[in-house]
Amino acid sequence: MIRPRILVINGVMPPPYGGIAKYLGRTLPELAQKGYFIEALTQRGYPLTQEYKDIPHLEVSHVGPQRGVLFQCLLLIFNTIKYFTFIWERCFYWKAPLKETLLLLNRWMPEAEQHLRRGRFDKIHVYDAPWAQGWIGYILSKKHNCPLYITTFGEVLPHSDSISLLDDISERYRKTSEAILKQATRISAPTHYCSSQLSTVHISPEKASLTYHVVDTEQYAQFDPSYPTLFRHHFPEIGDKKVILFIGQLLERKGPEVLARAFSKVLQQDQNIHALFIGPDLGHGPALKSVIDQLGIAEHCTIAGAVDETLLRAAYHQSFCFCFTTISKIECLGLVFVQAMCAGIPVIASRISGVPEVIVSGENGLLFEPNNDHELAQHIETLLQNPSAAKEMGQVGQASALAQFPLSTILDQIETFYR
Repeated sequence: MIRPRILVINGVMPPPYGGIAKYLGRTLPELAQKGYFIEALTQRGYPLTQEYKDIPHLEVSHVGPQRGVLFQCLLLIFNTIKYFTFIWERCFYWKAPLKETLLLLNRWMPEAEQHLRRGRFDKIHVYDAPWAQGWIGYILSKKHNCPLYITTFGEVLPHSDSISLLDDISERYRKTSEAILKQATRISAPTHYCSSQLSTVHISPEKASLTYHVVDTEQYAQFDPSYPTLFRHHFPEIGDKKVILFIGQLLERKGPEVLARAFSKVLQQDQNIHALFIGPDLGHGPALKSVIDQLGIAEHCTIAGAVDETLLRAAYHQSFCFCFTTISKIECLGLVFVQAMCAGIPVIASRISGVPEVIVSGENGLLFEPNNDHELAQHIETLLQNPSAAKEMGQVGQASALAQFPLSTILDQIETFYR
């Protein structure tokens, strides 16, 4: 079988992309080992989450201006002339801002086109926003008659649900997204919910292929005897208390304060608990701390920031339960709650987007309405009052997550998408 040559735009993403960066870091080398030739382009100056050297059939290249202001001005003039038709289309017909259009061109062109010319690729595969990286892929596809494949996730599509307006950037580019996605040969989405959102931009969900963006599930299922000692060393203030865990970027849409409010209610009934918040602060940390202080629960909470992978796994295995509190439906799934399930602890998750495609409430986890801290508190109390049932739910959740997201399934989905 002749494997296709794939040019991946934005294929190696830097922090804080989180789950999608981990997914790409695992699947691209695996596909290369299967015989695909993959060249992944990423923006110059972005830090990589891992090394990609010495992997046969996989090349990672950086694109973007390297020189001073004068060179960039000359490049801007050159790009404006060379790609004028595409600039006019994007700005006049699709109402995208001119300044952003020109900066986007300077960031990717003409280097990306040079890579396409050299490689004679069979497909262009774009990750992230259709109105940005997708537009670059669209230009390359049009100029070189190469099929365009686009992966959509999260905020890259306008959503019909009002709760998504916390992240309204996709609304500003509705016309651009619709035009680019209509030009795509095929679209991949990480959940059936994300596929359904294509109808918001007048595209049939049948154009989409399901490709789960979940990897390394088996690693989170493995318990290391060093975890208890490592966890106590980093969080001595917790002691023997039961840990109610939050992991995720500290952003408003992730809803960490929802857990804080629910935790304060549960604390009135059970003092033997501690809330642990792990994840990089992307601007919402002060607001979370303010809520915790106002609730008077600061001594029962730890805001740990970002931690390394080993401590992250230890936190999953040493916690009593995990709370996935995202309040915006732009997040199609959420890798962290799947990781928690794989670790074997009971998960209480917000009923958003694709979460019900994984969790059947009352069987392998519990669901609550987004932003409903009262319902979340009730679920936490239920688990605390029934530790044996909580343990059994964690075991059922672990088995179901490992069965739904093995690496072989993920790779099969990608190959089906390419075929």
